[in-house]
Amino acid sequence: MSPISSAALSSRPRLSRRPLSRVAAGVVALSIMGVGAFAAAPAHAAEPGGQTTGDSLFPNVGNTGYDVEHYDIALAYDHDTGAIEATTDIAATASAELSSFSLDLEGLTVDAVLVNGAPASYTRVIDEATTTYKLVITPAAPVTGDFTTTVEYSGVPTEHIDPDGSSEGWIATPDGATAVSEPVGAMTWFPSNNTPLDKATFDIDLTIPTTIGGGTAAAVSNGELVARTDDTVAETTTWSWEQLEPMTTYLSLVSIGRFDIYESTITLPSGREIPEWSFIDSDLSTQRKTTSLASRDQIGTVLGWLESAYGPYPGNSTGMVVDNVGVGYALETQDRSFFDRSASRGTLIHELVHQWFGDAVTLSDWSDIWLNEGPAEHITSAATAALYGGDDTETVWYAEWEGNPAWRSRRCASRSVTTTSRRSSASGTCD
Repeated sequence: MSPISSAALSSRPRLSRRPLSRVAAGVVALSIMGVGAFAAAPAHAAEPGGQTTGDSLFPNVGNTGYDVEHYDIALAYDHDTGAIEATTDIAATASAELSSFSLDLEGLTVDAVLVNGAPASYTRVIDEATTTYKLVITPAAPVTGDFTTTVEYSGVPTEHIDPDGSSEGWIATPDGATAVSEPVGAMTWFPSNNTPLDKATFDIDLTIPTTIGGGTAAAVSNGELVARTDDTVAETTTWSWEQLEPMTTYLSLVSIGRFDIYESTITLPSGREIPEWSFIDSDLSTQRKTTSLASRDQIGTVLGWLESAYGPYPGNSTGMVVDNVGVGYALETQDRSFFDRSASRGTLIHELVHQWFGDAVTLSDWSDIWLNEGPAEHITSAATAALYGGDDTETVWYAEWEGNPAWRSRRCASRSVTTTSRRSSASGTCD
């Protein structure tokens, strides 16, 4: 396992935009006198897009009135200040004639907005208590069909604090920053329709200092690394990532810092070969690096078992990102899962299962998160047993049940109502 060379990768053509199509509505009518005439149909007033998808847990995140097809994000990061300067181009299709529409964007300063290339007016609607961070855009003329939106913005991105006190979004690290987006943190670093209901493809260009703290820096995201371009004058490097598979915003990832970078080609049971890029924080302890690299060695084995059991791997590349962030969790960021400080084998399997259950097939409401986590937990135990000789699934989950005092207490309480129950003085459990 050796780091990849610093030679620039060859570029791939970017996804092209579709031009806005305008279709005038009209009605051909005959007069009651029998003389043909053309009568204009009554004009339908343009309407504003909705600022909610009705999600049961995050009703004020996500928008309606359009469907995003593609995000093109160009982001420049200044390590000295922690600030970014960015432009996000959004290609979308309106479901009605829109007089205005909204995106989700937390923090940052909006410098300009264009719709179909023309300047548009905009306002911000912010209510931290209800997790409302809207960028409401009014184009110079109503939009219908395919349209494009360009948002130029800058500033130091915000770390989003969830209702349970956990951190997500753009988080500063000792040698850079990592942006993890589940459930709503994507809006801290790019304007979006921040709902699991709206998947899109992505181009993400990240321009960062070539070196940070005396070491070579890297910038990682989702999809495939299609170019790495050095600017020797500005002393920056642009890392260009392309996600060709539809991806919801909460699975997006950016991580910037000093990394040891590893690559390989993995052959799946289907015969398809996919590239693997893994990024492991250069400053981690030897023990954490060793654990993470041992897990990395199992990516091909685990993907092979999962593909044989659940069908073709949904992505076009794979890998892991291990960074010293301090959030205390791992995430199934699409293609390239994120791990905080270390990647154990069990957690790796869990996040790879999510590439099928959660990433390819995604929940429609955040209250349904068990539809992601249930299969990931269940299949992890099955894969561990099949590949590494662990306990079978029934044994694993029976032990989990018996070892959880809250579950045991609820079971005892339930049985005391319906049956004559007794406690075992030896074990402290219900029979």
